[in-house]
Amino acid sequence: NNRGLLQFDGIRWKLYPLPNNIAVRSVYITAANRIYVGSFEEFGYFEANKENVLVYTSLKESLKNFAFHDDEIWTIHEKSGKIYFQSFGSYFVYDGKEVKGFRPDRGPLYFHEANKNMYASLLGGGFCLFDGSGLKEVVSGAALNQDDVVAVLPYDNKLLLLTDANGIFMYDGFKAVSWKTEAD
Repeated sequence: NNRGLLQFDGIRWKLYPLPNNIAVRSVYITAANRIYVGSFEEFGYFEANKENVLVYTSLKESLKNFAFHDDEIWTIHEKSGKIYFQSFGSYFVYDGKEVKGFRPDRGPLYFHEANKNMYASLLGGGFCLFDGSGLKEVVSGAALNQDDVVAVLPYDNKLLLLTDANGIFMYDGFKAVSWKTEAD
């Protein structure tokens, strides 16, 4: 939403703005009903107080020694008790106490979860396994025709890598091959 987080109680909508009234780009809700949100150079979470009103806590404010550069949080994932916020040039890890920022040489286009793993597609091609602290390329950009992976779907213990302009690739854990369909 361009004005903040919206909450619907079955009758009315309530708006919870972020600092500076910036747009919410991503939302992730935990099993404990903590609502993580990402925006332009801002990320954090909402939790209900005793009056059941959502209160925002910025995690950006606790980030040390990180220079933001047009970082907009597009995806949020939870893995192994940590929350991962992904922008096109960097990612941030929150362990419940501390936030750390990372700006890899090649920025992540998107983080994806599939088959109990987390992956990252890289800007300009390339597909990586993300182990929570680093990116390990498992499919080169050349194997994907230098195209961006925009979605990942599990398929028979394999992964379908959907690209921006070059169709679908089947990744078996070792290599990716073009997967031809009638839509091609």
